[in-house]
Amino acid sequence: MKLVTSLLLFFFLPLASLAGEPPMYPYPAPDSIKLEDIVPAAMDNLEKPGYVPGMKAGEKVLIVTDRSVDPLVKEAFYVAAWRLGAKQVDTIELQGHLELTDPADIVFKIFETNWFPQWLWDAAAGYDRMIPLAYFNPVNLMEATSEPGKGWINKWAHDTDTIYHILWATHQQRERLLAAKDYPSELTWAVIRKGYDTMRKGKKFHLTDPNGTDVSWSLDETAWKRYNELWGNIVNNHSPRLHLSDHPDIKGTFISDHLHAGRIPRIEMTLDGGKVIKVKGGGKMGAWMRDYFKKYKDVQYPHFPGPGVNWVEYAVWGFYPAPGFTPLAESADMAWSGKMWANNIDLKAGIVHLAMGTAVGGFTAKFTKENNIPFHHKDFVLFRPTLTVDGEVIIDGGHLTALDDPEIRAIAAKYGDPDKLLKQTWHPDQDPRFR
Repeated sequence: MKLVTSLLLFFFLPLASLAGEPPMYPYPAPDSIKLEDIVPAAMDNLEKPGYVPGMKAGEKVLIVTDRSVDPLVKEAFYVAAWRLGAKQVDTIELQGHLELTDPADIVFKIFETNWFPQWLWDAAAGYDRMIPLAYFNPVNLMEATSEPGKGWINKWAHDTDTIYHILWATHQQRERLLAAKDYPSELTWAVIRKGYDTMRKGKKFHLTDPNGTDVSWSLDETAWKRYNELWGNIVNNHSPRLHLSDHPDIKGTFISDHLHAGRIPRIEMTLDGGKVIKVKGGGKMGAWMRDYFKKYKDVQYPHFPGPGVNWVEYAVWGFYPAPGFTPLAESADMAWSGKMWANNIDLKAGIVHLAMGTAVGGFTAKFTKENNIPFHHKDFVLFRPTLTVDGEVIIDGGHLTALDDPEIRAIAAKYGDPDKLLKQTWHPDQDPRFR
């Protein structure tokens, strides 16, 4: 009888309680948001992704998730793919490196490596389209190539004839899909275009914030020409790689306490000649940078004007005011990509981040592989920046001034109340993590 009872308990007890595992989706999502509320936004994302060709009927589709992905979001993309005429839709769920909790470790051990296992890439090569709902940004970290007139191409996607659907992390949760349903893509791209045009014509840039950041740099036609040869003339929110200039000149003091993966001890960097020349503080991240800057000081990476891994790659400011683009609640039980979601809000209007390293959008991947040396790509975030371009205020204490532009407001008025559509819905003072 005891044996029977034990067997019954085994079959009816939740597996998580037996294995000591966290729940599959460890932070709460609003029950009020139902599947049909978010399928339209998932369909729109698949049809008009912006950076790759949109989905067509007859495709074989693979959706990749991990234990941080909201099951309803996975289901929304699954249903969306079928409604758009997919021939086959399969899903793979990864564990997602639950052992990693420290933001610096996430960057060292995962973010700068190929964090999807090789068997997954082998499987994905048999599909027409791969949709990574688990956080993955191939732009910096996977081998890239370029073709005349086409610009940047993900080499894996090119060689396997598989479209790698770049689904940025800030679009992947239930609340954000709900917000995207009512937020017109025309308005999103108008705001992006406004920022890109400002950047394209800008010569002198000046960045400050209340914590002591004071950095300036310039852009020239040489940097733009080299950037366009590699990437094509793609409209986006990243500046051209600053190191592509003949004479990179970013200089000043840059202070941050946030990576994309989360909060770190205050780090202060002295910049000069396009490079980080001194690092103070920063805890584990600061110690790593000081060590690696010394270790690789004589290594010449492709597309850089000199040796070393301490180059400033680019500056980025966010253009998206859309509701729902806010930091997510954190949980120790999240897979590592969930921790990236929780903090990776650099596309949010008015936020600025600087990237340090030698990734060059994947154009150094072959070099690092052949020479058995690592990528270097660290993103440091500012939440209350003021940015001027040729003396014009582009961001004022975290407020993106393009949202006040009459042309942008006129486009917003076609779809609803401009005040509502263009309102920046999150401020760092609302969250103790960002105060």
